[in-house]
Amino acid sequence: MVEPPDVPRCPLGQFQLPEKYVGHPGGQYHISEAYASDSAAIMFLSYHSAVDMKKVAAKARVLGIDMPECGSGFDDVCSAIRQVQAEHPRQRLVFSVWCFAVSVALVVVTGLWIRRPTFGLAVAVGLAFEIYFFNVFHVRHHLGGRLFKHDLLDDMFDPLYTFLDYVYGYRPPAWHINHHTRHHIHTNTDKDPDVPGSYPGMRASEDQPLQWFHKYQTFYVPLALPFVIPMLPFYNVLASGGSIAALMAWLGTWWAMFYLHGWYGIGQYCFMYGVASVSITYKFLVSHVHPALGFAHSDPPGAQTMDVWMRQQIEESMTWGGYVGSFLFGGINTQIEHHISPALVPTFHPFLRPHLQRICEKHGINYTYEPTMMHAVWQFHKHLWALGQRSSPRP
Repeated sequence: MVEPPDVPRCPLGQFQLPEKYVGHPGGQYHISEAYASDSAAIMFLSYHSAVDMKKVAAKARVLGIDMPECGSGFDDVCSAIRQVQAEHPRQRLVFSVWCFAVSVALVVVTGLWIRRPTFGLAVAVGLAFEIYFFNVFHVRHHLGGRLFKHDLLDDMFDPLYTFLDYVYGYRPPAWHINHHTRHHIHTNTDKDPDVPGSYPGMRASEDQPLQWFHKYQTFYVPLALPFVIPMLPFYNVLASGGSIAALMAWLGTWWAMFYLHGWYGIGQYCFMYGVASVSITYKFLVSHVHPALGFAHSDPPGAQTMDVWMRQQIEESMTWGGYVGSFLFGGINTQIEHHISPALVPTFHPFLRPHLQRICEKHGINYTYEPTMMHAVWQFHKHLWALGQRSSPRP
């Protein structure tokens, strides 16, 4: 279809979404969040990266509907995503089966642990919760709440997921705003509440003021990690509009462990939480703290164009490991691929990585990769040490 020359092209930042779209497969709240953000067009394009937007845009313009432009670099990425999905069609099913198994296993292993707590079962429960939050919580909310894309399965597991998300996790409505419209749009800038929001406790960027205690941050940051996830129920109430009922339900689970097993049960609960919290927070932190990353304090000039935004996402994130990591941990290890296409299920990420690396080389974009989690952790601590000294870590 030939595009009419007299229809003006829509600048990225002026794209308008419909106020209501109840049939939207990503959920109505995605539409609402786009309205609440300063980058509705970026959200639209990144969440529809597997769609051939050139065809959609051409048809839309014939109808007089303005559509945002992708940019040549993002066009290459979208083509690569479509190619990967066509070459590996079963990976969506693999991910759905895995999430089903994780959901069932979490209930079973938690029940066994509550009945007869041991340190081995505590580790299993902690890892099961970690795998749940990376695969089910994280991906489910990026997909608009429909994890399985199957009415029976989605409806069957929804009560369990709602309980876990609101009682143990990051209150979803607040997470949607902070994660979708801030972290994913303004990664590693002063608008990002994640890593930059940890200052002054952790100095992760050169332009953040250096404090005397940052000299020791590479040593004291790990000591704080066991407390990050247990603090979420309190954060939900105090800072993100959560309900007292959810907090009381969480406290009730502690009382139940004490009632059943005394102080030994409380010790088991603390140990389980410590295991899960350290493992979860380390994986989040290493994804955006690395010596090779850009650490832009503010959005770069032209950030409201898709290719500039894409460069920022890639150069402010890093990827480690391969398929096993993406399968087990919901693509938290492949942050570059996830940031470029937030709604792409993580089992596709390892297949997309070589394509994306070639695209980055073509467009002169720095792509940061580490072979294992241990390599990423080493680089994380190395960078914290450098940023804790008075001399600049970069030439």
